[in-house]
Amino acid sequence: MFLTKTSTTIHGKTYTHYKIVESIREAGRVKHRVLWSLGNVTEEQAQQIRAVLAVTHGTEWVSAPFAEIAVTRHAAYPDVAVGHALWQTGDWGKFWGADTFWVEALVLNRLIDPQAKIHLHSWAAGTVLPAHHGLTPDTLDPYAVYRVLDRMAAREAEVQQALAAHHRSAPGESKSPTFFYDLTSTYVDGTTSPLAKAGYSREHRPDRTQIVIGLLITATGSPIYGQVWRGNTPDVTTVQTVVADLKQRLALGSCILVFDRGMVSSANLAAIDAAQHLYLSAVDRDELAGLPFWPAAWPEAVDEDHWQEAVTHRGMEAYDAEHTLWYREWTTAERRYVVAFDYRRFHLEDTAQARAVHNPGCSH
Repeated sequence: MFLTKTSTTIHGKTYTHYKIVESIREAGRVKHRVLWSLGNVTEEQAQQIRAVLAVTHGTEWVSAPFAEIAVTRHAAYPDVAVGHALWQTGDWGKFWGADTFWVEALVLNRLIDPQAKIHLHSWAAGTVLPAHHGLTPDTLDPYAVYRVLDRMAAREAEVQQALAAHHRSAPGESKSPTFFYDLTSTYVDGTTSPLAKAGYSREHRPDRTQIVIGLLITATGSPIYGQVWRGNTPDVTTVQTVVADLKQRLALGSCILVFDRGMVSSANLAAIDAAQHLYLSAVDRDELAGLPFWPAAWPEAVDEDHWQEAVTHRGMEAYDAEHTLWYREWTTAERRYVVAFDYRRFHLEDTAQARAVHNPGCSH
């Protein structure tokens, strides 16, 4: 049995009729016999009727009262399925080979529900990820991830090379790509890591040893390079390693590096110039007075009442529609500088200084 639909147009109006029919054979010919004429039903009702017919006469459908249906096991699906689809776009399954399941599990767990490695097995078993790989949760080895981690560490350079190659082949990528480089730190509680040292803690935990982590990302936020240093490594000493790896490890040509003022040094800038890269950074406030154009760019301090007149007379242009951020370019024989004045920041600092002068005992 199956449901049929017929439409008839009378005087410009369309009428729809549904029938339940069955196929019969008469005199060697197949005919349809109408069992029930249902008249006009909604599309939703038609779908329900088709489902009932499929359950009645099919082998792939099962009918049961709702109260008798019990869920004995469920698996996390939507976020893992999306993550798996993204994983496949990078062809990482082919790259990792036999290790791909646990590497993907590590990545997706970090994105979705970060947990310690000891819990990764139970997390992965509770998702649809094993099914995507043709595995069943009860066949997963809870200790396999630790062996995979060792093999991942051994392929660090290969991973970064693959990420860089993927970036180079991305549509619309410029010949001189821009990369952002920065550092962070994370403290550790253990005592056996050779990298764990006391240093400047960005997490405000000077009571713990730490490690320093450097990351290089593209202009769209995709990481292509990372490095780990001892916890007492100064920011400024990491730049030349990154510059060397851009060419030797990642095979990247000329690019633009963006980093903060804590990494600026004459040796670092010389290394970037020698590698034929460009860079964008900030000049430390204490170094401004030593710039050759500074007396002309900022001859005197401004105050709250006359700042607009001051920036206009100095040839600065408004960058935003609110006219709160102003800038002007200055060029020397070796460098291009952009001098900026942010009124909102100026106002906050000026207010804080006035408060400190009038209330020296107060701190905010």
